[in-house]
Amino acid sequence: MKYDFDRVIDRRNTNSYKWDMAEKRGKPADVLPMWVADMDFECPREVADEAVRIAKRGIFGYSFAADDYFDILQGHLSDKFGYKPEKEWWLQCFGVMPAVALAVQAFTTEDEGVIYLSPVYHSFRWAVEDSHRNLVISSLKEKNGRWNIDFEDFERKIAENNVKAFLLCNPHNPVSRVWSREELLKLVEICRKHGVYIISDDIHAEFVFKGRHIMLPTLTDYDKIVLCFSPCKTFNISGLQIAEVFISNGEMREKFAAKLDEIHFWVGNMFGLELARAAYLHGGEWQEQLHEYLQGNIDFLTEFVKEQMPKAKLTQIEATYLAFLDLRAYGLSDGDMDGLLSDKAKVWTNPGGMFGAEGEGFVRINFATQRSVLKEAMERVGGVLEGL
Repeated sequence: MKYDFDRVIDRRNTNSYKWDMAEKRGKPADVLPMWVADMDFECPREVADEAVRIAKRGIFGYSFAADDYFDILQGHLSDKFGYKPEKEWWLQCFGVMPAVALAVQAFTTEDEGVIYLSPVYHSFRWAVEDSHRNLVISSLKEKNGRWNIDFEDFERKIAENNVKAFLLCNPHNPVSRVWSREELLKLVEICRKHGVYIISDDIHAEFVFKGRHIMLPTLTDYDKIVLCFSPCKTFNISGLQIAEVFISNGEMREKFAAKLDEIHFWVGNMFGLELARAAYLHGGEWQEQLHEYLQGNIDFLTEFVKEQMPKAKLTQIEATYLAFLDLRAYGLSDGDMDGLLSDKAKVWTNPGGMFGAEGEGFVRINFATQRSVLKEAMERVGGVLEGL
């Protein structure tokens, strides 16, 4: 490989949210962080070089996207997903979740419901509750390590709870599902029938290991869709806080733009704009090799759990770099399991219950790290659990 993903990079004492937050969160200082969705790999060299070039200017004033930015973005989306949005559909925000929350506020009122499929990324809950909307949950059903949609429950909850918006996680975090064409079309059909807006978080779109990622607008003419995308997870530049938002419906776009105006978001982050552009242009080879490396980590995890932790079950990993590990057979509550792994195994994972009641008894593990780190973490976890 041109890129060395095995090289361990010391991220401690860099104000890293992932590596330097342990004691602030009540964890041991020496815990191995396998929690937040932040990769331990250097971004593409061309992206880092662009950051150096900008820094050498020594002036960091207000910025806007380069003239060719949208064309480069459009080309990237077209090549990867067959999606070719019009420029007039495009807005930017300072992150996918801020965009999701603003969309909830733009397209619903406080007496209306917002639904999502659970267990799901916990910020979805915050986006609804902090916007003072009525939270409605449709539970995914797990069978043989794979999670599926209960469409009857989904539609019934929409009809009974005055639901006006659906938050779609595509691919789905933390259960690692790549939604199929048939599943997405069924969701759209139900939302169209009930006039429900679809707010789609596609931030993990470029981490698909089984099947292919489908962006909703490529499937349907239903135009009550907000598509949120970002290069941040893909190229490990999350700290630059940039997101691309696409809304084909002109009236909806005006409402969303008004929400951006309300919070006085008018110009982008200079580094975010320039480094995203460099990533879209030059990150392809790095991305391909990263994908191959992560597949190796999936293979390692699958074999390790099978051989060393036979009581545990690994959710089938179709997408994202987040493994959802079923530890219910060990008979511990989420709190007890979290304490055991943190204090005894010295490994920091996300307890499954934080993503919804359906996830209780699971833990989420970020495997986007060097294989030696992943191996050490799993050996610690396996050693403690099998020793119970």
